[in-house]
Amino acid sequence: MRGMTEETPEDKDAPAPPENDDDRRAAAAAANRKRALEDWEAKKKRWRSTGIPPALPAAGSTKPKK
Repeated sequence: MRGMTEETPEDKDAPAPPENDDDRRAAAAAANRKRALEDWEAKKKRWRSTGIPPALPAAGSTKPKK
């Protein structure tokens, strides 16, 4: 099992493993937020490419003109 002990370049760039449960949860949450944001942006880009105009603001969200 010689290949298991050698470090690959990916291993050197990877962050150190979290030391406690809170650190593991925080790292997982950060990864999930990043993945969700990338997914959201990809879906938004695909939606916009269909030619549908962006949505109008919700009623009452803008100040009325006086």
